[in-house]
Amino acid sequence: MNYAFKKYLALFLLLLPAAAFAKTGNYVIKGWDVLRISVYDHPDMDTTVRVNESGEITFPLVGNIKVAGLTIMQVEKKLAEALAKGIIVNPQVSVFVQEFKPRRVTVIGQVNKPGQYPMLTDRPTYLADMISNCLGVTEDAGETLTILRKAGARQEKILVELPRLLKEGDLSQNVELKDGDLLYVPKAGYFYIYGEVKRPAFYRIEPEMTLIRAISKAGGPLESANTRGIRIIRKSASGESTIKVKLHNPVQAEDDFFTGQDMSRDIKIKDGDVIYLPRAAYFYVYGEVGRPGYYKMEPGLTILKAVSMAGGPLDTANTEGIRIIRKSEGKEKTIRVALRSPTRPQESFFAGDDLSLNIRIEDEDVIYVPRREYFYVYGEVRNPGVYQMHKGWDVIRAIARAGGLTDTASTSRISIKRE
Repeated sequence: MNYAFKKYLALFLLLLPAAAFAKTGNYVIKGWDVLRISVYDHPDMDTTVRVNESGEITFPLVGNIKVAGLTIMQVEKKLAEALAKGIIVNPQVSVFVQEFKPRRVTVIGQVNKPGQYPMLTDRPTYLADMISNCLGVTEDAGETLTILRKAGARQEKILVELPRLLKEGDLSQNVELKDGDLLYVPKAGYFYIYGEVKRPAFYRIEPEMTLIRAISKAGGPLESANTRGIRIIRKSASGESTIKVKLHNPVQAEDDFFTGQDMSRDIKIKDGDVIYLPRAAYFYVYGEVGRPGYYKMEPGLTILKAVSMAGGPLDTANTEGIRIIRKSEGKEKTIRVALRSPTRPQESFFAGDDLSLNIRIEDEDVIYVPRREYFYVYGEVRNPGVYQMHKGWDVIRAIARAGGLTDTASTSRISIKRE
């Protein structure tokens, strides 16, 4: 046995486990692998070479040849075919992987220990393994992790929902990693909500966060909120913009704001959004009405509808003396409205009113429905009793309202007692 063959045999035996692994495992050559190449009976051609970033090696008598992406056996065949072109007769080429390219994954962003980490060698490496290597995610971590992976000439993007993986144990999110993967954990996005909500504050943006979910996160709207006038202030590279949104207002206090909403208006919330729920326009009614108090404005609201919302006028109300106190340019003015009063108790206040007097109500109007003024007639009249005062009435009209004098009445002794 000559020296060259002994040398070749010793090298073969030394590298046998690696070669056996490479060939039985159908190992695919990668960039930065170190290859040991021998040609039988040509020891001068023994070469140790590293695959460059382009996936090529340089071999004697052949020059540059691409090997990345090929198996060990395919590389041997390719080199043998190149050498056989008039150079060596029936060349026997052996290729061994002397040094494997390190299989690594890079982790950046909101993890406790970002950096490059080697992949496991005895089994596949999964996302949960790598997050553990990084000592977990930070408190400011967003809820969607991105895996960037090279897929030939293009880049593949895989999105993983961290709460499903880390909190719910959803193994469908535990992606098997590949060499060269880049893992990015972004910082959580935030939005701010203020105005007529129960808990105005900063909140983290959750996956698929929409306006209605954001309002719900803040405890929902107050009764005083005008959900038809919501504004979202959004910043972008081109500047600041305002998005106006009209959502459904509950018709009654016990109605659920979230029921019956038009979902086409439920826009997605972005990082940095500021959401403002304004106070609804209100008017106030007091005096001789069924339910004095504040009431929310409605489009086209008039004095008749406003009094109706407050329970309508009491029997003691003087609807001919209604006053509307209105603020305008820092000053107050009083608008007097004379609506019809029922002449009989069974009549409706709203029947037959002069609609030309039914003026529009404005934000912050104060409506006062005064008590009727009364007079009392007794003695020698046909219908003694209490009667409502009317503008311009005199004693004769008052006696006539009480049915007139009896036959025994003395007109010279009529007296008026005034408080």
